[in-house]
This record gives sequence, structure tokens and C-alpha cells, in this order.
Amino acid sequence: RLLSDILDLSKIEAGKLTLHEGEFEPREVRQAIVDLLFLASKEHGLRLTFCIDDNVPAKLIGDETRLVQILFNLEPVSKRLS
Repeated sequence: RLLSDILDLSKIEAGKLTLHEGEFEPREVRQAIVDLLFLASKEHGLRLTFCIDDNVPAKLIGDETRLVQILFNLEPVSKRLS
């Protein structure tokens, strides 16, 4: 994944990154990410919270793959479970 991110940064700097627009459902993206990260976060004593504002439409047009990449690379704000 790190190599892919580095290659993407190189493409951005060169102005050659291609976005693939398509319709996707942000709540499905949210659920997929939560499903992937839930067990790992629990094993580390972290609570995983991922909220989508009610004003976000049910369907969006954009590059779903890039959105997932961005969400995975966000710096976590962690709080230990009590």
C-alpha cells in the first residue's frame, strides 16, 4: 500500500493522476472500511467511530477508490476503551 501511495504522489506531482468518476454510495464505503478495521481496532483497545453527516446524499459521483485510499490514510484520533 505504501508503494502505491508513493506512486500516486509521483503521479500527482507530474500532473498525471487519473480520476475515475462513477456513482457510489458513501454509506457503503463507510461500512466496508468499518468492517475491515473493526477487529484490528478492537484488538488494540481502540474504539472505531466513522460518522457520515445526514446531509450527505445517498449517492455521490467521484472516484470511490481514491476516497477509500484517503480514508485509510487519515491519521487516527484514538481514545482507549474504558
